[in-house]
Amino acid sequence: MNEAVDDLNFKRARERNTVTAVEAALQNQATFVTDFSNRDVIGYCFQDEWICIYIFYIREGKMTDREFSIFQTKADSEAVFCHYIRQFYTNHPVSLPNEVLLPNVVYTNGLNIPVKMIQPQRGTMKQLVQLACKNAYMKLQWNFSLIELGK
Repeated sequence: MNEAVDDLNFKRARERNTVTAVEAALQNQATFVTDFSNRDVIGYCFQDEWICIYIFYIREGKMTDREFSIFQTKADSEAVFCHYIRQFYTNHPVSLPNEVLLPNVVYTNGLNIPVKMIQPQRGTMKQLVQLACKNAYMKLQWNFSLIELGK
């Protein structure tokens, strides 16, 4: 019996350490952009009917904030992502950036947002989008870890 309790505590400690490591990695990331433009960088990850959308706010070349949303959906991931983007920029008209960087897999025609949409093909901007997608993936994994801990 004690062995089972020790095994359970070990498993939960390992999961807690994984969650702590993911949080630390997300907090220690730095972004360096030299053109001092105002832009949002958006990435997403879809897995097991869950989607995480991650946004970096870059103002005057520095990342000033970041935000993420995680929710469950049975709809097509790209359709959900595009709907979220459309709704997000419709409801936040005061803080519109000059441009929004998006993953290449997103079909941007029909978004009808008054912001320049860019899908970078190479360089620093593409790396920023990849980082936003990686953060979305890590947050989604963190969410799954929390769900497992709650079981």
